[in-house]
Amino acid sequence: MAWKADLKRQAGGTVSTTEDMAVIFGAYRTGEKNFDLKNNRIVNGADDLARQTGDPNAVMGANAYQAEPYFDYYIEYYKGIDAAYGSSQGEVI
Repeated sequence: MAWKADLKRQAGGTVSTTEDMAVIFGAYRTGEKNFDLKNNRIVNGADDLARQTGDPNAVMGANAYQAEPYFDYYIEYYKGIDAAYGSSQGEVI
């Protein structure tokens, strides 16, 4: 996962949001060739097909985006841990 995050940074993308984490997770599961790591998009056109439904939030991609709530929880949980212990170990990637 860290290697995929580094690939995302090298491509000019960020690694600071839950969407970023979901894309990194998707790239880990299915290969970075399936993602535009800079722009958080699926390169095979599946997300464009999903958006044709008229829902601006519709995206597809190896269930990667379904992982976003987990990453939201992870970030909030570790912010609380950091606050309690006065550390910064729970930083996003």
